[in-house]
Amino acid sequence: MKYTAKVRQAIITDFCKRHGGEYNPVVFVREVKRKGEDHPAYSWFTWEDTDAAEQYRIWQARVFARNLVIKFAIEEIGRGGRMTVVEQQMPMIISPREGRREGGGYILTDPKDPMHMALLCGEAAVALRTWFRRYSAAVHATGVPERVVEHLAEQLEGLADLDDDEE
Repeated sequence: MKYTAKVRQAIITDFCKRHGGEYNPVVFVREVKRKGEDHPAYSWFTWEDTDAAEQYRIWQARVFARNLVIKFAIEEIGRGGRMTVVEQQMPMIISPREGRREGGGYILTDPKDPMHMALLCGEAAVALRTWFRRYSAAVHATGVPERVVEHLAEQLEGLADLDDDEE
């Protein structure tokens, strides 16, 4: 099977609809493995039974979902029982923290929604500081002052705090 963006989009959209709008690569790999050759994504993966192969499959699942947009309908019931259906689409953006230990990492993020962006900016600030602590020697070797990284993290936190102000 040729895994074009359109084919991958259909498979991932179906998966996300059945899993509350979330894409967790570990859960996706388990589902594909459980269904075996009946699953449309089965031939995308390497199926050796080693720890390294398992980690590789998780990486493959992340690549499978890369650059996709999830489309879904939101139903709202207003006064008088009138229902409206709004079509939404959001890019799948890798989250710096969301479910990373369990192999997750993709969240649906609406770039037009201030609350979504505040959450993403807050996570990015934490991830940036974590990254900097791990790789500070490499950053110092470039001559970039530590204050530049800290300033960026503060700016991200400032955007994240906008969400707190609205509550």
